[in-house]
Amino acid sequence: MVTGENEDEIVEFLIWFRNHVRKQPLYFKLDFKPGLDDAILRVFPKVKIIACTFHAVKLLVGGLAKELNRLQGVKHGIFIKECKKARKMSLKLDKGKKVDNNVVLTHETCRQWYKFYLQILGVCKEKDTVAFEMKYISIVGSIIEWNGIIGCKLKESLPIKAGKGEFTKRSITGVKKALKTKWRAILLDLRKEMEEKNEFFTANAWPQEIRKIVIQFYELLDDPSGKAQSFSFLDALITVDCHEQLRSSIETLNTKHEYIFNYLDAWKYKRAWNDIKSIKVNAEFINKQINSIMRMQFGFRSDESARYRLEQFLKFLIIYSRSFYVE
Repeated sequence: MVTGENEDEIVEFLIWFRNHVRKQPLYFKLDFKPGLDDAILRVFPKVKIIACTFHAVKLLVGGLAKELNRLQGVKHGIFIKECKKARKMSLKLDKGKKVDNNVVLTHETCRQWYKFYLQILGVCKEKDTVAFEMKYISIVGSIIEWNGIIGCKLKESLPIKAGKGEFTKRSITGVKKALKTKWRAILLDLRKEMEEKNEFFTANAWPQEIRKIVIQFYELLDDPSGKAQSFSFLDALITVDCHEQLRSSIETLNTKHEYIFNYLDAWKYKRAWNDIKSIKVNAEFINKQINSIMRMQFGFRSDESARYRLEQFLKFLIIYSRSFYVE
């Protein structure tokens, strides 16, 4: 047991291990802790290192979770901000006020909503009943074509259904007002749904490219071709603003990719290993005893006393990290 991650401390433990085992191991299976592989190759230069595929997945998922949380905040924040911006601009136009034409809406939904609102304003300027009805039918149809759910919701909320001869010069004023207010209400509903249901990952297209890359990573580990594969396709997940943990995870996977596929070599020469399944279990009562002994360490006269107690309990050598000592 090595309580630190210092390479020299790990080497010290491995030398003890080599002297006691007195055999040259064929393989070492590791996670991705820094310094482990270098320390092992210093003591056992001919050994093959196998990087655990479970930890490879865990490494990527851990970094990706941080990045998705960041992206969700960015995308969500943009949507909320631009919802307010689009609504304010529409209200200004309703009152005949000028809006800043240089304002850019970057969120696809907000941008498309505002484009339709400008078209709705054009429809509402029509005074002829027949022409208004034709344009009314056209704009509602265009919205349904863009998004069937949103379009049908708007259509059902309007007071008059086109094509039934209900349009009159008297009714047009109310229809025009309803068309604008109901379309604004649609934007408000979209915002509420996004906030309450948190559906950004299913309702938006932006996570789909990320999903494709992650599936490619899973499939490569699940059905490899028989030789070490490159993880360079993961670089597509790295952007200028991406979370540092994702960047670090992908750099580690690219650097250690050969280690990950070394299990193929082990399977080739050790057929008996092919069907072996293992489960790692940390017994709770053992954890409690170890924690108890470690806490008692501060009551011992020396660190050597604590080391002795732990070695007696665990039945193997312990090398304390040099940063472990407390003065």
